[in-house]
Amino acid sequence: MNAKIKKTLISGLAVLTVAAGLATASAPAQAGGFNPWPFVAVGAAGFVVGTLAAQHPVYVGRGYCGQVREKVYDAYGDFAGYRWVSTC
Repeated sequence: MNAKIKKTLISGLAVLTVAAGLATASAPAQAGGFNPWPFVAVGAAGFVVGTLAAQHPVYVGRGYCGQVREKVYDAYGDFAGYRWVSTC
């Protein structure tokens, strides 16, 4: 699964999360005040699912596709830091 499809699926999940929140908000008014817990639950579920979908690697066929951190060295061979590299 390439990055464009992955981003599309994650943004679709975000839209569904917002739609579910609006559906619970359009319930008829009740005496007793405002209950924020349906919004908290929908937001937390959307956050968890979106985070998990964005972080886990995708296995396609025989190989591993995702991003890994690779060490970077300068011209003298000294450690300079890390960079993200796409692997597939």
